[in-house]
Amino acid sequence: MNAKTSKVLVKVLQKIPLFQGLSPSNTAKILSTCNHEMYSEGHQLCMAGSSSEEMYILLTGGVSILNPEGVRVASILPVTTICEMGVITGDPRSATVEVNTSSNIFVLSKQRFDRVLAQDDGVRATVYRNVIKVMGAKLQNDNSRMADLQGEIDEQRERTIAAVNLAASLGNITAEEVESRLDKEEEAVDIGTSE
Repeated sequence: MNAKTSKVLVKVLQKIPLFQGLSPSNTAKILSTCNHEMYSEGHQLCMAGSSSEEMYILLTGGVSILNPEGVRVASILPVTTICEMGVITGDPRSATVEVNTSSNIFVLSKQRFDRVLAQDDGVRATVYRNVIKVMGAKLQNDNSRMADLQGEIDEQRERTIAAVNLAASLGNITAEEVESRLDKEEEAVDIGTSE
């Protein structure tokens, strides 16, 4: 890679939360340990449950995050890191990551990343501080999503109560009888889907 391209990439990487606050020379050191890869749509970068041996820096394209059942739960666009937490914590992958658009990606092995961190206490401290910030932001986002989901659950509960009361008033039966019939229908559906 030529010096001009390297300089531009260093500036791009310094904007990624994991690398913010690193000097250009330290960022360049991390960049020099990466392998550049092009992946086509459908390529799986990692599988849920597999060991966390690499992290990825998505420069162009896009990836999907799939839960263990294969359901897409998120899409990620450039420029960002992917799978960095597993590399740092050593925990197995919590999700499958699949390329959904032809993507230009830097691959950084755990072994090489750990070596860079071991060589410089300042780099290690900055990266770990950034990890804490990233995890804090993810936690806030998850808390916000949980609050939204709880609001939706509460709204559905209120609608269900109103529907039960309406059915009871129109059907000349009690709310308890309506609930009992609903429970029986749910049991029948559960039995039908488990067969």
